[in-house]
Amino acid sequence: RMFEFYQNGTEGLLPEFQRDFTSPLPTSEAYYHLGMINTAQRFTFEAMESIPNFNKSSRCFKRLAETNLINGQYEVAAKYLRALRKTLFYKDWAEEAMTYLYDEEKINAHKEWGWLRQIRYTEDFLFSDREMDIMLGLLYQHDHRNRMAFEYMLAYVLQQRDLERFMKYYPLGKHAGYDHIPRSYQEALVYVWTQTHKNFQGMPWSISPQVVREVTEFARIYTSQQNARQVLPERFGSTYWNYLLLRK
Repeated sequence: RMFEFYQNGTEGLLPEFQRDFTSPLPTSEAYYHLGMINTAQRFTFEAMESIPNFNKSSRCFKRLAETNLINGQYEVAAKYLRALRKTLFYKDWAEEAMTYLYDEEKINAHKEWGWLRQIRYTEDFLFSDREMDIMLGLLYQHDHRNRMAFEYMLAYVLQQRDLERFMKYYPLGKHAGYDHIPRSYQEALVYVWTQTHKNFQGMPWSISPQVVREVTEFARIYTSQQNARQVLPERFGSTYWNYLLLRK
């Protein structure tokens, strides 16, 4: 449903790091749930260190304790947990989390931490936020069950309007367990097809009849009406074609 909402490019997906105490936190959440544990840890730590009055954040301490537990850095995790045990709202959580220290079996059985341990990167490499699609691809290749990584990777190149890379990455979805092609992918695929074919015969993908009808009507208006840029957003504002061709 991504293109049903306003998109401002990849900055709305995984924003670049800003040295302040607020914006890195939601970005850190995305990295955390994707399985990019070290990047999530870095963003959280930098956000906390940017707090103007130099205080520490219990919420940041909680996330830093979790990333270190996942990474097996138990002494560091314990440092944060001991501090959280002295807080009002995180005391009970910290007491429970302390029971996971040095217990590999228990952490691996944890619904969230155990999953993130499985899908995180396991090899060292140079991380580049300028090539985020490649970073996401490495994450997905590490564990094909991480469908979120695949979806972020395709979302990233779609938002960049890079259909060449989209077509390169799309076949990797055969491992992702879809029972149908998501609508935004259908819209990108059918657009690419229309650039080199006069009709829809022979398309190798299961494109819904509705998407075929809509792209036909979109193309007719786009190529024949002088006021197309005013008419199309009202009817097709939630499509990838609107983002690709009409938005700056």
